[in-house]
Amino acid sequence: MGELSAETLQTKGVLGYVVDGGCRDVEAILDREFPVFCRFTTPIDVVGAWKPEAYGEPIAIGNVTICNGDYLLGDRDGVIIIPGEIVSEPEAPSPRTR
Repeated sequence: MGELSAETLQTKGVLGYVVDGGCRDVEAILDREFPVFCRFTTPIDVVGAWKPEAYGEPIAIGNVTICNGDYLLGDRDGVIIIPGEIVSEPEAPSPRTR
């Protein structure tokens, strides 16, 4: 994963990138306002080294399973996953009467 891959993903509507591995061009990707969370940075490019096998399927990073609809919160210190089924929609504010 690098800057060109991030640009392609961003134009296709992807909101960010999380990997239990390396990423290159991290500062340039962040400058594009495309969130990237990786275990380490690397100069190695992934072109030709990976192939998407599924879309919308659960994945595991470490001992955490991430499912479609889960919420991800992250910063430079790490990432947490909030299962979508425990998140409730905020209540709409009640209209004010005068």
